[in-house]
Amino acid sequence: MSIVWGVDPGTTRVGISVFHVDKDEKSLLNIMLIDLTEEDVEGRLGAIAKTTSFFADLYPPDIVGMEKLVWGRNVTTALSVAEARGVMKYIFSLYNASIVECLPKVVKSAVGAYMFGKGKDAVREAVVQVFSDNIRATGVPWYAIIDDVIDAVAIALAVIEGDC
Repeated sequence: MSIVWGVDPGTTRVGISVFHVDKDEKSLLNIMLIDLTEEDVEGRLGAIAKTTSFFADLYPPDIVGMEKLVWGRNVTTALSVAEARGVMKYIFSLYNASIVECLPKVVKSAVGAYMFGKGKDAVREAVVQVFSDNIRATGVPWYAIIDDVIDAVAIALAVIEGDC
């Protein structure tokens, strides 16, 4: 039995999914969105640390999947995401969690819809359909399941399936 997190850190939002995995059985325990849009740059890192610690106390992670940071044209954004990842990696290290990094291409194919070029709406629908009972149990309305959370679910699934 293990608790597997999927994390999609960003500059203004962080998507998180938490799965309970026991042999071939997996169940979605919770999905979360850390909204940092109201925080100043310095406050964002503190909010990430505080919220991640809070949820890690509720769901102590054994394994954490994170999308590997791919440097693009916007270096400023990449640096902000790297800072957020660093804060989260530190928190997870306090729980002795193993951190697995996944290439974005691997993450996108974890749910399957990207393999057929259907895009994020198809991924959202697939996640809602596959985990509808679990999502209802979390109390999170389906319309609140935005891209960051979908990516976090896909990251966790990629880790659970051994794709990363």
